[in-house]
Amino acid sequence: GMQLLYLRQTANELTGEHSAIMVRALPRQSKVDADAWLTAFVGDTKRRLLSLLSGPFRGMSIRLALAVLEGLNSRTVTSKEAEKELTKRDGVASRGKIQVDELSYYLTLHDLKRLELYGRNLCDHHLVTDLLPAVARLYFLSRLGDAFSLSSVQAALLCGIGVQSRKVDDL
Repeated sequence: GMQLLYLRQTANELTGEHSAIMVRALPRQSKVDADAWLTAFVGDTKRRLLSLLSGPFRGMSIRLALAVLEGLNSRTVTSKEAEKELTKRDGVASRGKIQVDELSYYLTLHDLKRLELYGRNLCDHHLVTDLLPAVARLYFLSRLGDAFSLSSVQAALLCGIGVQSRKVDDL
């Protein structure tokens, strides 16, 4: 189907709408996955949008932000050859579930301990608020693995606090 590639950061003065560019790859006759270029662009769009949700799109409703992010989740690459082509095109070598050595770039052992304490209800959410942007980025970029999922309420909270940098009271 159609994939979002661009969302204008400024709204139309009259309507308040944001312009968008969406494309769909045409089918190819060959068996090689021809949509690697489109998946690379969609991945780039998702990374950029995640960063912009705390800036120009901070006022976007959480429901709309989640809908846009979920719409960017579809992956069209199916073969190993296409995966290599995608890595070559978008420059991201690490795909799928994050590995422990890469996780250390985002969170320290102390950070993980704080998350564990919060998960056991042994500390207040203020102790882990600074970690939420990194956790949200990993979650919304699907780096926590296919088996990891959040409820719609949890995803909304993570989007509002971790991505859009809102306060709990503003949700």
